[in-house]
Amino acid sequence: MKMFVEPERIYLHRDAVDFRKSIDGLVAIVEGELEGKLYHEIGRFEKSIGICHKCEQHHVLTLSDRNFICIACAKQQNRDLSAKKV
Repeated sequence: MKMFVEPERIYLHRDAVDFRKSIDGLVAIVEGELEGKLYHEIGRFEKSIGICHKCEQHHVLTLSDRNFICIACAKQQNRDLSAKKV
């Protein structure tokens, strides 16, 4: 394959790669792993809303429940922010 531009860096990745991501997304994953960061991809249908980010207790929430108090650790949390941290 003939390259018209010399690449700055070439990355080799030993794990399976999801090619549905953009090239910038793939570069961010590889650079993050080189820096020792952890990348974890959550499945599309995996539940992340209603899980306490402190103790990982599962709660049943309705769509109108924006804030909840964990029944295990009594921490008050926002539903959306807690889902982002899990």
